Amino acid sequence: MAARDSDVRVLIVEDDEDLAAILRATLERHGLKTFHAETGGRALELSDQVDPDLVVLDLTLPDIDGFAVVDWLRGHGRLGRLPLVVYTARDIDAEERGRLRLGDQTVFFTKGRITPEQVEERVMQLLGRIPQHGEELVLDGAEASTGG
Repeated sequence: MAARDSDVRVLIVEDDEDLAAILRATLERHGLKTFHAETGGRALELSDQVDPDLVVLDLTLPDIDGFAVVDWLRGHGRLGRLPLVVYTARDIDAEERGRLRLGDQTVFFTKGRITPEQVEERVMQLLGRIPQHGEELVLDGAEASTGG
């Protein structure tokens, strides 16, 4: 999926308002449209309304968790094939990573080990290239994989 400037919609699901504002600002400077959901329930509503091209997802949310958001996205056509950036403070094991895989590309980042600017760089890469099925990458403590 190529970045289409202002046509590209990124949904940021993050309950930390300050971090969400930083992520929005870093992505909007590339001309991307960003939408912020502070809860899992709001993420479901916005996903349905704005039809995002990519989702940045925190796992620990005040109502439903990120796993439930991914399960819901999987059951909703095109939304189940979106690139997904999981950006969380939680350490997640291999089984949990498997439960979170969505679409052709899912990237995992641990907060505190990577900066919002590094997340920005990876989001732009995800939007600007066609994935190679089965690709696995490790980026400074962050695992990125496609397929599987």
